[in-house]
Amino acid sequence: MIMCGTLEYFTSLIMEKLFNARWWDYSDQKFNINGRICLETIVWFGFAGIGIILIFNPLFIKAIELMSPETMNIVFYVLATVFLIDVIISLNIMTKIKYISKDISRDLKDNTEEISKKIRETILEKSMPYRRILEAFPSAFADKVKSSKDKIVHAASELKSNVIEVKDKAVENIGNVKDKAVENIGAVKDKTIESIGAVKEKAQNGVNTIKQKAKRKNIEGNTNENN
Repeated sequence: MIMCGTLEYFTSLIMEKLFNARWWDYSDQKFNINGRICLETIVWFGFAGIGIILIFNPLFIKAIELMSPETMNIVFYVLATVFLIDVIISLNIMTKIKYISKDISRDLKDNTEEISKKIRETILEKSMPYRRILEAFPSAFADKVKSSKDKIVHAASELKSNVIEVKDKAVENIGNVKDKAVENIGAVKDKTIESIGAVKEKAQNGVNTIKQKAKRKNIEGNTNENN
């Protein structure tokens, strides 16, 4: 199961890089990894692999052992030729689909839904092998719309988070400014009261000093008169 999952994951990754399309997508399935593999398919692949090794492989080996060397060579070259032709045709079609996708994307620019629709329509107008590719991988170009939607949702969520963060910081800053203002007003008030108290005290001291001087002068004047 691990080998099947690893092979499927990197096959999806490499094909997406080469042909600019995701040929299958498990994003809607549970326990998926980047939409490339999921637990459900890995389990079935694992059981299928065990079945092939334990049941079909022994039968296949017995059938080969019954063949003569000449027959075995003929079967080998026929199967190898069919496989090679299939690979060449498939790669050629997928490469052309890649360039079709690029041309349409360049013409329609950012309209991802229209791009996917136009690509599908163009492929359906082609020969049977093209349509077969699209039937085999129906989600190959639908991923463009899904990816765009996911990006929009992510951007909206990020924007909402940024707005909330800015709002919280603004409220916090306003609270800090308010606290500092109240603190400064209190400090100014205390200093003002302290200054008024000091001025009042100095004035009182001055008045007391004047009174004392006046009293001394009166005493001195009365003393001089008595003399």
